[in-house]
Amino acid sequence: MSSENIRPLATTALLAIAEVKAATEAFNRGDANLFDALDAIAVAIQMFQAAARPEGHREAA
Repeated sequence: MSSENIRPLATTALLAIAEVKAATEAFNRGDANLFDALDAIAVAIQMFQAAARPEGHREAA
């Protein structure tokens, strides 16, 4: 991984962590049920994994 890709990937990782934390807090407050919280966490992980893939392996939108 080149050094120019590390900063955007780190930013994406932090955003994914923030999404997981927000989903967890919403569940703890009772604002989201378990399935909604788990879905939000799964989406955050999938978005990070998509961003972490090398450019040549990304799927077309």
